Amino acid sequence: PDICFFSLFAFCYAQPAIELASEIKSLKPAITICIGGAGVAAYPDYFIRNQAIDFAFTAEAETCLNEFLAQLHSPAPDFSSVPGLWRKEKQGRYRSTVPVLTTPQDIELMCVKTHETSRRIYLSTSLSRGCPRQCRFCANHLSHGKPFRAVEKSVAIEKISAALHTYHNPAKEIGLNFEDDNILADPDYFLSILAALKESAPPFTFATENGIDYTFLTQSLLEYLVDLGMRQANISIGTSHNHIAEKENRTFNKKHFESIINALNLLKIPSITYFICGLKGDTRESIAETLSYLSILHTLTGISLFYAVPGLPDFTDKTIFGKNLPSLCCGSSAYPWNESLTTQTMVTAFRLSRYINICKQPSPSPQDRALIEKIRSERRLYTLVNKGDKKIFLPVENMDDELVGMVLAEYLAE
Repeated sequence: PDICFFSLFAFCYAQPAIELASEIKSLKPAITICIGGAGVAAYPDYFIRNQAIDFAFTAEAETCLNEFLAQLHSPAPDFSSVPGLWRKEKQGRYRSTVPVLTTPQDIELMCVKTHETSRRIYLSTSLSRGCPRQCRFCANHLSHGKPFRAVEKSVAIEKISAALHTYHNPAKEIGLNFEDDNILADPDYFLSILAALKESAPPFTFATENGIDYTFLTQSLLEYLVDLGMRQANISIGTSHNHIAEKENRTFNKKHFESIINALNLLKIPSITYFICGLKGDTRESIAETLSYLSILHTLTGISLFYAVPGLPDFTDKTIFGKNLPSLCCGSSAYPWNESLTTQTMVTAFRLSRYINICKQPSPSPQDRALIEKIRSERRLYTLVNKGDKKIFLPVENMDDELVGMVLAEYLAE
């Protein structure tokens, strides 16, 4: 190959991407290596200063790639016309024009099969970019900008319908996953596409994988979404504490949230409510209260551990990301970026949320029932591990015992 393109989904994967680029470069020094994606848009300097990287893109692919390739093959290339391009020059790093966001007409839509089970075929797509919310913990705007933009309605219907016809199998259900960050920012747009697909495409159900901001939902809207095929509701609240929410440019309306959960329960639609653990104002007490609060509602608990991304409001000094491994910018690292909670507390909260979900199973397995009873009786966390052909209980080490005690005392009292 003459050119190798990397698409970096998130900054936390920067190190293995650069290592792979370096290996490729060592095998073929003349190859041109380009890297783009949301992870690069957050901190392009980090990549372009590496010897293995020749070009770094911060603009969306539809905006920059055609012009880039045209200039690359030109006798006298002028890369200054390529939006959002970073490249090396004798004077050092170089960025061309400010990234230009795509228009709705430019956005490419793909609907792809992600996996298949004995009963269901899963397709995934994304209709939109950007989000009108200004949440301080969200990095969406760093790569997609703040305006909400969606692919042309007719294009969306045509391409998704074609995929549904392609993978139609009378013996299996098709599950369509919308990966948008906030598709209900324009509910009429989304509903009209679903209605058109229901009319013209093979039967399908759908879910919104990245969650729906509960403030966009009403009971009548939920009824319509269920009628159009919604099989599960992934709900996003950010935090259940208003004093913390306000610092993150959000609000929490307890009455409205509970009305949404109750409406879903009446419609017999399962739900998962996601909140963020590790925000700046979080404390051990606030997390215990949130877990206990969600435990008594007809919803599963989805917990997301906060992670920093270069360019977020509280992390505009990007030099700190050069001093830490990029992998710490991953939720599963449970790194205490805001110093509000320790890694120990965040991992404990994660495990407690899973314990609460196991307790909510309508028909837990004998092993799960035994695990539940052991945790309840001893008031400490255990896990199941394989040992030969058996599963055994092991106590979870390095837990935040105080948080465990707070949550179990409250949860068992209900």
